[in-house]
Amino acid sequence: MSEMNTLTILEIEKILAKKMCPRDYCMILMMLDTGLRVGELVNIRQADLYFYGTIVEQLTVRKEISKTKSERVIPISARLRLAIDNLKHGVWFKDGSIQNHYAFYSGNPRSHITSRQVERIVQFYGNTVIGRRLTPHMLRHTFGTRVLQKSNIRIAQKLLGHKRITSTQIYTHPSGDECVKAVADISCD
Repeated sequence: MSEMNTLTILEIEKILAKKMCPRDYCMILMMLDTGLRVGELVNIRQADLYFYGTIVEQLTVRKEISKTKSERVIPISARLRLAIDNLKHGVWFKDGSIQNHYAFYSGNPRSHITSRQVERIVQFYGNTVIGRRLTPHMLRHTFGTRVLQKSNIRIAQKLLGHKRITSTQIYTHPSGDECVKAVADISCD
């Protein structure tokens, strides 16, 4: 995978600054800030995000929606918590029964948005805002790359839900500047 499969900080800022509906914004931000796979995203329920009147601090990706069929827990960023709150107050039906409703839907909250619809939405914002192809997996890849820049491969593996470390290694692609810095750092020892 090349660096073209990730977004730059400037591209992320441009996309998140774009005026969009609360659902689309929350979906894109959720993929950027949690690294969810598109199939996991569409199966998130409102109760996964909003529990006993409070936005959750950690998202539990239930094993029944996880690609690897294993549960994982991902901390929720402050900006994502705000987006979830905007989604709840601006989009979700207010009938008091959110347990069985999907977080991301098109019309009927008992029927989730499709992966293909999410792909189209993400592609639209990529083309119109940053002028290039954008996919949900690129948002996941951006998350994985950013986690690795700030942490280590084992944490990235856990957050991404990879069973094998080799799956996580595709997110490692150091830039030329990082290589120069690494050599400079060791030569100072």
